[in-house]
Amino acid sequence: MNKILLIVIAVVVVIGGILVLLGVSSYNSLFTKKEAIEAQWSEVENQLQRRIDMVTQLVGAVQGVLTQEQKVFGDIANARAGLTQALKGGSKQEVIDADNQLTSTLQRIQFLSITEAYPELKSNENVRRLQDEIAGTENRLAVARRDYNQTVQDYNTSRGQFPAVIMAGLLGFEREDNYFKAAPGASEAPKVELNK
Repeated sequence: MNKILLIVIAVVVVIGGILVLLGVSSYNSLFTKKEAIEAQWSEVENQLQRRIDMVTQLVGAVQGVLTQEQKVFGDIANARAGLTQALKGGSKQEVIDADNQLTSTLQRIQFLSITEAYPELKSNENVRRLQDEIAGTENRLAVARRDYNQTVQDYNTSRGQFPAVIMAGLLGFEREDNYFKAAPGASEAPKVELNK
């Protein structure tokens, strides 16, 4: 009888030890996966902030270049038009005055220094660069969202498996239901207006 009692106690102790080990293992796994969700969420937030910063900086830079180019071309066009009109029927003095106006305009806006700094005016290139940067940012954000969703799915899958489901319930590891999903209208491309 003592022998049977010792065997029963040994079996209970072994089963209890196994349950404790499973519980500790489940807790550690769930805790690690829950922290991975937080880390992935931080990456999503980083990419969202990058998107905000990138769009703001690049739109501002492109608007500045567009404004500069509009002024350069506007001033030059006006002075050139004045010279063209003077050549078509003006006196020599009107031609000289119009030519001086064009020369003055070119000097005043430091056209030569602009062309040295920018061999060609770059608004089209900057618009393309803006589009590329925004596309790159959107791609990074899509990857961060996908990684976050996969991390949440991994946690939820582990949490729902036996014996982790028992430990999750006992230890307060709730199911994570915050997945990124396509927003209504997500199939439409965002509009970036540079002239406003």
